[in-house]
Amino acid sequence: MKSFYNGYCFNETIQEFVYNPTLVLYFLKFFQNKCKFPRKMLDNNLAMDRGKLSYVSSLLNGESVIFQALNENPPLSLFELVDRFGVQDMLSANKDTQFIVSLLYYLGILTLNGETELGKLRFKIPNLVARKLYVERLFEIHLTKSEREQTGKLAQEFFQTGDLQAICDFMEQHYFKVFDNRDYKLANELTIKTAFLTVLYDDSPRAT
Repeated sequence: MKSFYNGYCFNETIQEFVYNPTLVLYFLKFFQNKCKFPRKMLDNNLAMDRGKLSYVSSLLNGESVIFQALNENPPLSLFELVDRFGVQDMLSANKDTQFIVSLLYYLGILTLNGETELGKLRFKIPNLVARKLYVERLFEIHLTKSEREQTGKLAQEFFQTGDLQAICDFMEQHYFKVFDNRDYKLANELTIKTAFLTVLYDDSPRAT
């Protein structure tokens, strides 16, 4: 459960991570009834988090923030969190990177991770369950439904054979076209890592 459900911190002065109680209770209830781990580590009660990320990714800088959160280099950081999220603020506020990072933090999809050398608050994706939501969102943005189904089959073949060539061919022919524009002119090896992560990511207990 530590890998999947731990990792949350919402106090600047305490460097101690806590578990998501909803997910912990979901896991323990399943384990009590079935005497085994659940195949799906994400409880449907948190499915609304997908909708939150979908909204964030639709904002002007939303997709780039999601991308940076996954890459973690450089980490997302702010000198100060935005603390106004009323209806009027959501409708009219300047939704810059500070706004988006703050929103993800208050939604519980980003969490504190210490400070930078300059004293800025540093943020990270808390755990594997939350990371899966980010990965899935990028997956949905950049690939069609048929392409997502195709990559699922390619990933299963790779897991069985260890041969990555078919996935490499697919990535080159389809996925990397997404990054072939001025918005991703600073893409590097972490871009490649994130691209493959969206295709091969598996958070099931058997994968750990």
